[in-house]
This record gives sequence, C-alpha cells and structure tokens, in this order.
Amino acid sequence: MRSEMAERLPEPIRILSDLHLGHPACAVDDVEELRPLFEGAATVIFNGDTAELRSRSYGSRAAEDREKIRTLLGEAGVEKSVYLTGNHDPGISGRHCLALCEGKLLVTHGDFLFRYVSPWSKELRHCRPRVDEVLAKSDPVRLESDLDYRLEVTRACCEVLEVTQHQFSKTPWGLIRFLFDEFWSPTRVLTILLVWMRSAGLMAAALERYRPEARAAVFGHIHYPGIWRKRGRWIINTGGYLSMTQAKVVEVQGHQLQIRQVDRLPGGWQMRRGKKVEL
Repeated sequence: MRSEMAERLPEPIRILSDLHLGHPACAVDDVEELRPLFEGAATVIFNGDTAELRSRSYGSRAAEDREKIRTLLGEAGVEKSVYLTGNHDPGISGRHCLALCEGKLLVTHGDFLFRYVSPWSKELRHCRPRVDEVLAKSDPVRLESDLDYRLEVTRACCEVLEVTQHQFSKTPWGLIRFLFDEFWSPTRVLTILLVWMRSAGLMAAALERYRPEARAAVFGHIHYPGIWRKRGRWIINTGGYLSMTQAKVVEVQGHQLQIRQVDRLPGGWQMRRGKKVEL
C-alpha cells in the first residue's frame, strides 16, 4: 500500500472510531444522536470497534444499531462508508487499514501495536497461550516488514481472545459497577497508563518501519484521544464513545486534517472547531 495505491474517496472524509455500539457502557443511547457527525461528510470511515459483534451478550443489539447506522448515513447524504476492522469486530469487513492523501495518511485501528492486542484485558491471562500459538505459526520476518500481513495476523489473534462482558444498567449504580469491574486491579490501571504513554511512540515507529512515506496516522483502540508529534510525524488518536471517555473526529480535505473535539449535547453529538494539520 504505497502512495500510488492510496485510496481516493469522496471528500470531505470524516474518521471516527470505537463507537462500541451494543455495549451497555456505550455513551450513544440512540444512533440518531450521531447524525450531526455525518451531515456534510461525503465519506465516513469507521476505524474499528464500531460494534460489539463478537459478544454473545451484546451482539444482537450491536447488529441492530449497525443497520440503523446504514440508514442514518443515507439520510445524512453520505456517499460512501468504509468499515475497518477492530478487535471487537474483526469480521466487520476485510479491510484493516487505509492510505489516504496520496499515502501521506495511514488510518488503522491500532491493535496491531501490541503483541497481545489489548494488554489491559482481564481475560488475557487465559488467552495468552492461544495468542502465542497464532504468533508461533506466523512468519517473523513478514511480521516486521509487511503491515498487511501483520494486520491479518492481528485479526487471527483477535479471534482467539475471549470477550466475556457483563450487563450493566445505565444508572449511577450501574456505572459504578462498570467502573469497578474495569479498574478494580491496580496492575490493570498501571498497564492502561503505560499503554497511553507509549502508544503514540509505537505508532510513529510503525510508520517508519511499514509506511515511511506517511506523515501522519489516525488510530483508536486505546480510548485516549490526543494529538502528538513524534519522529517528525503527526499521531492522532480519536478516543471512544464509552462512558467516561472522550472522542474526536478527524476530517480530511485535500492534504489538510482537522481534528475536532466531539461533545454530547441535547441535540446529539456535535463537533467543535479543532486543530488543523497540513500533510
């Protein structure tokens, strides 16, 4: 996927990630709330973890919400929608990344940055041997030289990771239960903080190795929105739409990116004016 193979999509393009539709902690109560994020866009890219498609508990609701998204995109006048895979929806499409802006921008979920996909996962202690088995069967040289291959292997790792999630009501008590379940382990909290600190540097190093022509990357996965300048490249994380997290939308027009904060207001999710980056 060199610059000559970069996608040419109708503009403006909007990129968002980690909606986690169907999850009880998803801050989107009704997909209709997302309409303002779609209006005015020609293309919308969903950069992984759009819906909880692997969850037995939430999968049915997630599938229903995804169908509602399709209808909403049409009503909003969006010409094209692109779904990239994430660790919670590795089967949502066959696409794991995109090159935009003549190869200067890489868009991918970001789970490939970590050997065990989600190093903070509570289920990892049970699944680690399965992931190791998948990696042992892979070609170590191609893992370090071929991004498409590495993303395919990451998808295989996602398939062997367990998704055991519990139901929580959207009440103050339900939120307390969710937060306790997510953060009860001090070790897990430390792991999350270390991931937040290291991710931008890891993505910049990945661009150097796999896509040296890229000047920027947009990713999600870690639910920590931010804009960093690393190794001469722009690294942008779009956060997520779970309770207690913040989100950003990246708008692409020509070779200009506008990274816009997203706020939940009574009329739906609204974008503020944001930071502009030239590629």
